[in-house]
Amino acid sequence: ATHRDLPRLMREGTFREDLYYRLNVIPIHLPALRERKADIPLLVEFLLERLAAKGKGKVLSVSPRAMSVLMDYDWPGNVRELENVLEHALVCSRGGAIEPDAFPRSVVGRHTDHAQHPKRSRASVSETDDKEALLRALEASRWNRGLAAARLRIDRTTLWRKMRRWSIMVPRD
Repeated sequence: ATHRDLPRLMREGTFREDLYYRLNVIPIHLPALRERKADIPLLVEFLLERLAAKGKGKVLSVSPRAMSVLMDYDWPGNVRELENVLEHALVCSRGGAIEPDAFPRSVVGRHTDHAQHPKRSRASVSETDDKEALLRALEASRWNRGLAAARLRIDRTTLWRKMRRWSIMVPRD
Protein backbone atom coordinates (compact mmCIF):
# COMPACT_ATOMS: atom_id res chain seq x y z
CA ALA A 1 0.00 0.00 0.00
CA THR A 2 1.20 3.47 -0.80
CA HIS A 3 -0.05 7.02 -0.99
CA ARG A 4 2.57 7.98 -3.53
CA ASP A 5 2.04 8.54 -7.25
CA LEU A 6 4.09 5.57 -8.47
CA PRO A 7 3.68 6.28 -12.23
CA ARG A 8 5.07 9.79 -11.68
CA LEU A 9 7.94 8.47 -9.53
CA MET A 10 8.69 5.89 -12.22
CA ARG A 11 8.78 8.61 -14.93
CA GLU A 12 11.09 10.69 -12.71
CA GLY A 13 13.38 7.70 -12.28
CA THR A 14 12.96 7.45 -8.50
CA PHE A 15 10.96 4.19 -8.62
CA ARG A 16 12.06 1.11 -10.53
CA GLU A 17 9.96 0.45 -13.62
CA ASP A 18 10.24 -3.35 -13.37
CA LEU A 19 9.09 -3.28 -9.74
CA TYR A 20 6.15 -1.06 -10.65
CA TYR A 21 4.92 -3.56 -13.25
CA ARG A 22 5.38 -6.48 -10.85
CA LEU A 23 3.27 -4.76 -8.21
CA ASN A 24 0.68 -3.30 -10.57
CA VAL A 25 -1.07 -6.58 -11.49
CA ILE A 26 -4.44 -5.60 -10.00
CA PRO A 27 -4.41 -2.08 -8.60
CA ILE A 28 -6.92 -1.53 -5.82
CA HIS A 29 -7.91 2.02 -5.00
CA LEU A 30 -9.47 2.23 -1.56
CA PRO A 31 -10.59 5.61 -0.25
CA ALA A 32 -9.35 6.76 3.15
CA LEU A 33 -11.53 5.94 6.17
CA ARG A 34 -12.38 9.63 6.58
CA GLU A 35 -14.07 9.41 3.15
CA ARG A 36 -16.15 6.34 4.10
CA LYS A 37 -17.43 7.19 7.55
CA ALA A 38 -20.54 5.07 6.99
CA ASP A 39 -18.26 2.01 7.25
CA ILE A 40 -17.11 2.88 10.78
CA PRO A 41 -19.92 1.15 12.75
CA LEU A 42 -19.44 -2.12 10.83
CA LEU A 43 -15.66 -1.88 11.13
CA VAL A 44 -15.98 -1.26 14.88
CA GLU A 45 -18.14 -4.36 15.27
CA PHE A 46 -15.74 -6.47 13.17
CA LEU A 47 -12.60 -5.18 14.93
CA LEU A 48 -14.05 -5.69 18.42
CA GLU A 49 -14.89 -9.30 17.50
CA ARG A 50 -11.38 -9.79 16.11
CA LEU A 51 -9.78 -8.31 19.24
CA ALA A 52 -11.98 -10.52 21.44
CA ALA A 53 -10.88 -13.57 19.43
CA LYS A 54 -7.26 -12.59 20.13
CA GLY A 55 -8.04 -12.48 23.85
CA LYS A 56 -7.76 -8.70 24.09
CA GLY A 57 -11.09 -8.32 25.89
CA LYS A 58 -14.82 -8.45 25.33
CA VAL A 59 -17.15 -5.50 25.12
CA LEU A 60 -20.87 -5.85 24.62
CA SER A 61 -21.40 -2.54 22.80
CA VAL A 62 -20.16 0.94 21.99
CA SER A 63 -22.23 3.73 23.52
CA PRO A 64 -23.88 6.22 21.13
CA ARG A 65 -21.61 9.00 22.49
CA ALA A 66 -18.51 6.88 21.85
CA MET A 67 -19.69 6.02 18.34
CA SER A 68 -20.25 9.74 17.70
CA VAL A 69 -16.64 10.43 18.70
CA LEU A 70 -15.42 7.69 16.34
CA MET A 71 -17.58 9.01 13.49
CA ASP A 72 -16.34 12.59 13.94
CA TYR A 73 -12.62 11.74 14.03
CA ASP A 74 -10.67 12.02 10.73
CA TRP A 75 -8.63 8.77 11.05
CA PRO A 76 -5.30 9.76 9.49
CA GLY A 77 -4.05 6.24 10.30
CA ASN A 78 -7.12 4.65 8.69
CA VAL A 79 -8.32 1.21 9.83
CA ARG A 80 -5.07 0.38 11.66
CA GLU A 81 -5.50 3.45 13.84
CA LEU A 82 -9.16 2.55 14.47
CA GLU A 83 -8.10 -0.93 15.60
CA ASN A 84 -5.45 0.52 17.93
CA VAL A 85 -7.97 2.96 19.42
CA LEU A 86 -10.45 0.13 20.03
CA GLU A 87 -7.74 -2.01 21.66
CA HIS A 88 -6.87 0.95 23.92
CA ALA A 89 -10.57 1.34 24.75
CA LEU A 90 -10.87 -2.34 25.65
CA VAL A 91 -7.98 -1.98 28.10
CA CYS A 92 -9.35 1.22 29.63
CA SER A 93 -13.05 0.36 29.51
CA ARG A 94 -14.91 -0.36 32.70
CA GLY A 95 -16.66 -3.26 31.00
CA GLY A 96 -19.97 -3.39 29.20
CA ALA A 97 -20.28 -0.53 26.74
CA ILE A 98 -17.25 1.47 25.61
CA GLU A 99 -17.61 5.13 26.56
CA PRO A 100 -15.64 8.08 25.12
CA ASP A 101 -13.48 8.29 28.27
CA ALA A 102 -11.89 4.97 27.29
CA PHE A 103 -10.45 6.48 24.08
CA PRO A 104 -7.01 8.11 23.89
CA ARG A 105 -7.12 11.88 24.34
CA SER A 106 -5.85 12.37 20.78
CA VAL A 107 -9.12 10.89 19.47
CA VAL A 108 -11.51 12.49 21.93
CA GLY A 109 -9.71 15.87 21.69
CA ARG A 110 -12.35 18.38 20.74
CA HIS A 111 -15.13 16.14 22.06
CA THR A 112 -14.10 16.43 25.72
CA ASP A 113 -17.14 17.81 27.47
CA HIS A 114 -15.70 20.71 29.44
CA ALA A 115 -19.24 21.99 30.04
CA GLN A 116 -19.56 19.36 32.77
CA HIS A 117 -16.63 20.96 34.61
CA PRO A 118 -16.64 24.63 33.54
CA LYS A 119 -14.26 25.82 36.28
CA ARG A 120 -11.69 23.08 35.74
CA SER A 121 -8.71 23.73 33.52
CA ARG A 122 -7.86 21.48 30.59
CA ALA A 123 -4.82 20.25 32.57
CA SER A 124 -6.94 19.21 35.54
CA VAL A 125 -9.41 17.38 33.27
CA SER A 126 -6.45 15.59 31.66
CA GLU A 127 -5.00 14.60 35.04
CA THR A 128 -8.38 13.28 36.16
CA ASP A 129 -8.64 11.24 32.95
CA ASP A 130 -5.13 9.84 33.57
CA LYS A 131 -6.00 8.89 37.14
CA GLU A 132 -9.23 7.18 36.03
CA ALA A 133 -7.37 5.27 33.28
CA LEU A 134 -4.76 4.17 35.82
CA LEU A 135 -7.45 2.97 38.24
CA ARG A 136 -9.24 1.07 35.45
CA ALA A 137 -5.97 -0.60 34.41
CA LEU A 138 -5.20 -1.57 38.01
CA GLU A 139 -8.68 -3.03 38.49
CA ALA A 140 -8.57 -4.87 35.15
CA SER A 141 -5.21 -6.40 36.11
CA ARG A 142 -6.44 -7.27 39.63
CA TRP A 143 -4.01 -4.72 41.05
CA ASN A 144 -0.95 -6.34 39.47
CA ARG A 145 1.17 -3.23 38.94
CA GLY A 146 3.38 -4.81 36.27
CA LEU A 147 0.36 -5.81 34.18
CA ALA A 148 -1.32 -2.44 34.74
CA ALA A 149 1.82 -0.61 33.58
CA ALA A 150 1.99 -2.82 30.49
CA ARG A 151 -1.70 -2.14 29.73
CA LEU A 152 -1.07 1.60 29.99
CA ARG A 153 2.19 1.28 28.04
CA ILE A 154 4.15 3.05 30.76
CA ASP A 155 7.11 2.03 32.88
CA ARG A 156 6.39 0.39 36.26
CA THR A 157 8.26 3.21 37.98
CA THR A 158 6.00 5.78 36.30
CA LEU A 159 2.95 3.83 37.46
CA TRP A 160 4.31 3.70 41.01
CA ARG A 161 4.98 7.47 41.03
CA LYS A 162 1.47 8.24 39.78
CA MET A 163 -0.02 5.95 42.41
CA ARG A 164 1.97 7.76 45.09
CA ARG A 165 1.06 11.22 43.74
CA TRP A 166 -2.66 10.38 43.72
CA SER A 167 -2.49 8.39 47.01
CA ILE A 168 -3.69 5.19 45.37
CA MET A 169 -3.13 2.22 47.65
CA VAL A 170 -3.28 -1.45 46.69
CA PRO A 171 -6.31 -2.90 48.50
CA ARG A 172 -5.62 -5.57 51.09
CA ASP A 173 -7.78 -8.67 50.72
